[in-house]
Order: sequence, then structure tokens, then C-alpha cells
Amino acid sequence: QKAEDFAKELDWNNEFKATNDWLENFKKRHNIVFRKLCGESASADASSCEEWLSEFPSFLKDYKADYVLKADETGLFFQCLPNKTAAFKGEECQCQTE
Repeated sequence: QKAEDFAKELDWNNEFKATNDWLENFKKRHNIVFRKLCGESASADASSCEEWLSEFPSFLKDYKADYVLKADETGLFFQCLPNKTAAFKGEECQCQTE
């Protein structure tokens, strides 16, 4: 969709369609591959999580209790994050060393 939006914005051929073949050829031209996330690349920054948890209560104080949803009433897809990302061919994985 984004590629088609750019094509319209740049006033390219109105018949441009970002098909799967177009995407595959684009990735080949620019040496882009999808690879599995590993180590530090796949994990959240612990200090950012701690910072968010400490700031969250001050964020909630501006809202009435009626506007705050219970977590058990809300779908939370925390395990549905992608386990792959786009990278350039030959780029090394930022694996965590222990």
C-alpha cells in the first residue's frame, strides 16, 4: 500500500501495482532479506520498560476511572510481535553475548 501511495504522490504511472513479484524484485535489487530476530534485537530494552512502568501512573491520573479499561476486558497480543525483520544481505545479527 505504501509503495502505491508513493507512486501516486510522485505522479508515476497510474497503473502501478505493488504486487508480490514487484516486492520480491525490489528486495533483490536492494539486497534486502527477511531474517529471524535474535538476542538483543528481539528483546525489549529493560530500562525503557522500567521507565514506562514508573511514568504510567502519572499518565493515568488525568483520566477518570470510567475511562480506564481492565486488562481482562482488552485483547493484548504481546506474543504476536513479528519474529523476523528486514535486513540487508550479509548484515550481521546483533546477538546477545553472555
